[in-house]
Amino acid sequence: MITCNFCRVTHRYIPDDLVKLCGDITLDRVLTRFKCEGCGKKHYLRMELHFPNGSEYGHLKVRRLTEIRTVTIPIWADDVLH
Repeated sequence: MITCNFCRVTHRYIPDDLVKLCGDITLDRVLTRFKCEGCGKKHYLRMELHFPNGSEYGHLKVRRLTEIRTVTIPIWADDVLH
């Protein structure tokens, strides 16, 4: 569960989806890969592990990873024609 303490938004993620997105890294480094979609800040994020109990199955909302898009950004440098 990742919560933004600035805008008070909470999202729950499936651990396998986080591994696909971030790779096999430790939990304390997962937050360095995220920023809040609401306010755009990353310094207010807090992660908490949540182990659902039996009554939450079928009712607990989670975010699922549907696709990963890679963006290509060109880097330009001015040079002299030789």
